[in-house]
Amino acid sequence: MNKIYFFNEHEDCYKKLQSLIDDNVIFIIDSKLKKLHPLFFKKEKTITVSASEKLKNFESIEQLALKLLKLNINRSSTIVSIGGGSIGDSIGFLASIYMRGVRWINIPTTYLSQIDSAYGGKTAINLKDYKNLLGSFYEPHATLVDLQFLTTLPKKQILSGKGEEYKYSIISKHTYDEYISLSRIKKLQKIKASFYKKDFFDKNDKRVFLNFGHTLAHALEKVEGSTKWTHGEAVFRGCDFNLFLTDKQRDDLPIKKKIDQKSINKIITAMGYDKKNLNKTRFILLEEQLVVKEFEKKEILAYLKDYVSKQ
Repeated sequence: MNKIYFFNEHEDCYKKLQSLIDDNVIFIIDSKLKKLHPLFFKKEKTITVSASEKLKNFESIEQLALKLLKLNINRSSTIVSIGGGSIGDSIGFLASIYMRGVRWINIPTTYLSQIDSAYGGKTAINLKDYKNLLGSFYEPHATLVDLQFLTTLPKKQILSGKGEEYKYSIISKHTYDEYISLSRIKKLQKIKASFYKKDFFDKNDKRVFLNFGHTLAHALEKVEGSTKWTHGEAVFRGCDFNLFLTDKQRDDLPIKKKIDQKSINKIITAMGYDKKNLNKTRFILLEEQLVVKEFEKKEILAYLKDYVSKQ
């Protein structure tokens, strides 16, 4: 069961963490945090990793598992992951399969992970360039959300998190703006929980609504690359496209970045591999209420061409 704790400052977060672990622990931490947040680098058994989509592959997971083995990490150990969404996704997956599952504590450090990806028990790595196709449902023992990590986060990463918040303003009654606070993070966590607790294993089209905007977003990340699109920027564009499909576009989209017309055919192909699909490409749409609708390839191609021409 994932117990979630919220803190304004490192000292309180670290104190709580100490109460949840013993000496049989390994820290796996985003290397960029060492100079910025040294308090969390005190433990002897610490592995630093470079946080990016490159971490989310079989080779990286295998290398980390071998390091755990050499450090005598066993089934009674605890893995503590500290970093953003790619850290939580990949280390959560590692914790779920290493020796068939070890205790895991997650400390999300980006706005996107603190409002979205750290909750709900989904862990994943990529299959080549296809996003999150391999994974498990595995909740951490605890999640510690510390607002102080956001004080050193680049503006681009804050905006990336805002992409997921924009999604929540569409699928719930949440009001989108640029404000950030611990109370807002708590509210967004509760909104997400209201979806995934009804459908933890993503089987009955309840949890799927959390993927609003993500069919196009994941395709953009694959085709045009994460150097052009952060995840949140791609979600902004994906949400706008989903609203376009039902003539409900809003005037508050905060990004200007556009889809390259030359990418359209590759994007259509990539969307065809989305894990939400059954026989056709599935989109979550906002009609009178949220619905799941399937499109033939030629239908969605026509819609995307029209959308890209009007960006």
